[in-house]
Amino acid sequence: KNDDEIDSLENKIREFATTTLSKRQPLADDLRKIIIALKISSSLERIGDHASNIATRVLYVKNVPEFYQTDSIHQLGLLVLKNYSKALSAYDLQSREIAETVPTEDVTINSLYETCFREHLHIMMEDREKNSIGFYTQMLFVAKELERIGDLSKVISKEVIYNLQGKLV
Repeated sequence: KNDDEIDSLENKIREFATTTLSKRQPLADDLRKIIIALKISSSLERIGDHASNIATRVLYVKNVPEFYQTDSIHQLGLLVLKNYSKALSAYDLQSREIAETVPTEDVTINSLYETCFREHLHIMMEDREKNSIGFYTQMLFVAKELERIGDLSKVISKEVIYNLQGKLV
């Protein structure tokens, strides 16, 4: 439900940045901050899209298979949420130290995603009745959406570092 609101907020940021660029003609640090704000707002909007996709996938699932006993997607979600929070904190606090931890954690997220993917494929192949394939397929899509949110969190952290250092990471 909130995806349209997120899109609207991104547009407001774009309009504000355009107005600021045209009326104030900022230079150096100020210009870099505006450009970074635009890039981060775009990443946040894309994260909103991924979150919306996850919600749609979950709503599509009617029944959880009786023998579904893995929590790998849950663990992936917790790790992604933690890293996303770190990326936002790095921006809010203008902390290079926090921002530098996000890409390291993204390596762990990618590894857990691969594990989750393999695990769900294995479960699908062992499903004798084949009536849960739709559920497992949706879970694979959810895992991929989470992995993409992890990647976008890393993009935000790199923009924070660029903002603070004045050079690309």
